[in-house]
Amino acid sequence: MAITSSSLCSRAECRWVDGDGRPTTAARSFVMVDKTTDTMWLAQDVHLAWRGNDVVVLKVASDAYSCLVGGAEILRPVDHAPDAVAAHPDYQAELLATGLIAPDRPATRRRRAPPPVRALQPEPHAPFGSAVQTAVLILAAGRRFEISPLDRLIRSEPLRRDQPASSRVAEVVAAFYSTLPWVPSPGQCLKRSFALRRLLAREGIVADWVFGVRTWPFLAHCWLQIDDVLLADDLDRVRGFSPILTV
Repeated sequence: MAITSSSLCSRAECRWVDGDGRPTTAARSFVMVDKTTDTMWLAQDVHLAWRGNDVVVLKVASDAYSCLVGGAEILRPVDHAPDAVAAHPDYQAELLATGLIAPDRPATRRRRAPPPVRALQPEPHAPFGSAVQTAVLILAAGRRFEISPLDRLIRSEPLRRDQPASSRVAEVVAAFYSTLPWVPSPGQCLKRSFALRRLLAREGIVADWVFGVRTWPFLAHCWLQIDDVLLADDLDRVRGFSPILTV
């Protein structure tokens, strides 16, 4: 039995390849037989999310999503080990050949953000001087976004993690959203969250950048959070997505 996957989307166009919400390439359903699974390592740029019986795959290097329909029968997550998966032994050779798993642990350890339980949504407000400075920073972030592939974007911020005062975080978020209507910036979540993350980083505030997916129909979304606090997004909306990558 060959492992096949269906292409879902790239950063430029997030949708299924056909019009009815189903993949056009042939997809097989995998049946788990009674054999012990082995723990394997995910490849360095591969990230997975489980949605029902399917597994969504994000390959950061190629900036593309795909789906293993029925893949949960041969791949399972490992508790407390985001770098690892439990892989059915009958399919390990094919998983290695497709670049989904690797024999060695990746150099960069993965993290999982806690599920957000509350949202910070301050009213947009900023003094004129602060708004001008914020607009300049948003424009600079937009230029960097347009010329950078996804793997460079997610490595572009410092790893230092401060414990900022919630009032300062609210001030930065409020200034950001009060300025957005005055600068040319598309509404896509990826560009918006990238710009806000850079703005927060300039203030010594490092937020988790979380990417999530859902299926049938496929949707991808990303958001920022600090610990379990969601920044300027809708809590109910975000809860509908399964996290696939946390930066």
